[in-house]
Amino acid sequence: MEAQLSGRPVIAYGHGGILETTVPNKTSILFKEQTPAALIDAVKEFESRENSFDPNVIRSYALKFDKTVFMQKFREYVLSEYTLWKENLLNLDTIPNKAIF
Repeated sequence: MEAQLSGRPVIAYGHGGILETTVPNKTSILFKEQTPAALIDAVKEFESRENSFDPNVIRSYALKFDKTVFMQKFREYVLSEYTLWKENLLNLDTIPNKAIF
């Protein structure tokens, strides 16, 4: 993420979490095999395309994972779920008195 926040593309093994935090060929170059040859090919690809990456696009994408953005989305989610729970709680008069909470 640090490289992307600086507007630089990432060269990485295309497996796991990197698939959630980059866009292949837009914010990253991913290689499919964990071999020296695959990494060398990825670096060569980067060198041939270095000027085609837009630093502003890369940085904008990385900002989606910023702590402030995460906290805001988390807060909105919790508030939304709490509101639904509270609305359901207010409709408890349809539940028999034997219900245990």
